[in-house]
Amino acid sequence: MVSPYLKNKGSAVRFCLWPQVVHLKKHILKSVNFLIYLFSVVQVARRTILSDGFEIHYWSFSELLIFYPDRFIRRGFIGQAIQFMDNDGILLDSTLLVIFVNFCFFVIFFYLNLRAYKLTSHQSFLLLMSTFGVFQVSIYNQYFHRKEMFLITLFLIINLILKNRLQSNFKFLMVLFLTVISILIHEGVALLMFPFVYYLLKQKTENTNFHKAYFLLCIALFVIVILNAGSPEIADQIRNSLSTEDRILFERDRDAITAIGWSLYDTFTLTTFTLIFSGSMFLWLFYIALVVFSINVILNLPIKKTTGLEAVNFLKSNSYFLLIVPIFIVGFDWGRWIFSLFYFLIFTIINIKSIDKVNTFKSKEILFLIISFFTIMPECCLEMTNGDMITKNLYRVFESIVFHLF
Repeated sequence: MVSPYLKNKGSAVRFCLWPQVVHLKKHILKSVNFLIYLFSVVQVARRTILSDGFEIHYWSFSELLIFYPDRFIRRGFIGQAIQFMDNDGILLDSTLLVIFVNFCFFVIFFYLNLRAYKLTSHQSFLLLMSTFGVFQVSIYNQYFHRKEMFLITLFLIINLILKNRLQSNFKFLMVLFLTVISILIHEGVALLMFPFVYYLLKQKTENTNFHKAYFLLCIALFVIVILNAGSPEIADQIRNSLSTEDRILFERDRDAITAIGWSLYDTFTLTTFTLIFSGSMFLWLFYIALVVFSINVILNLPIKKTTGLEAVNFLKSNSYFLLIVPIFIVGFDWGRWIFSLFYFLIFTIINIKSIDKVNTFKSKEILFLIISFFTIMPECCLEMTNGDMITKNLYRVFESIVFHLF
């Protein structure tokens, strides 16, 4: 028989040790998160600046090479920067460097946002390992080389600027400047980002002059960019000005430079036949539901039934969110749109809402991690693979680790 004194003493010891155990678990998880950041940067480096070959998608490469030949056209900002920094006429090495540097900035501002808005180590881990997270972006060679990654990086910077009340002209000009750069990089993704930035701006300041100036200047720039969309002749001019070494890497029946010459009718037709009649249009509902489920789990949001009236009232007050709809009509890259919206939405919620902390992994979080691990977010269109996408990439990582260790 154990004496009451010893029993109470044992309980007291356990009570004293428990905070230390909790602290140790948090410290371990922080270390795991750091390793995920580091691992992801190394993976992207291996596919870009440390690569001996060409490993990124040809469409991404051609899209990044669009520049201003002898006039202003849409989506030429990054290509013009690459042209400026290159010194040998072969743009691949400069392009891969730009991709890698942007990914590093993305990881840095991703981390700074999670720290500024005080998400727990558990929530950071869930976000890192989600279908849309840093780990999947790097391991499956997707998205980090796409233009939307540049806009997500800029949005993360804006989200930090708008963390507190917006009172200074300098901060407003910074937000406006970063939005302008976003529109010049890719007007389609920028149109998805614009409502979220404008909504945050309205939440952070009551200065109607800021509201009007931001809205009118951005809309004016969108119109200018659309009116200077390009033509087949300009697309040929851009392509022919590139080196043979660069052109051979992306020459296909269609590439992103060719898309500069497409009209709205062309893109709408492609969306209709590529997506609507593909037989898989409604399968995208799974990824849209996954966005909602992911945000609900990561941010520990209470499940609340939103009535149709509440949604209508929100859109009446914030009708500019309807600008998102046309992108899904004229562009068939629904994977890119949904991926971008996930980041714009979750970090907007983090900014404006008090988030309940997640400090343990329960059944819901474990289910989420399992679903995330076995779900790859497509960049563009739904397609069937040979069934080895996950195992092939995991084996490549394992092989790389073994090679460097032994």
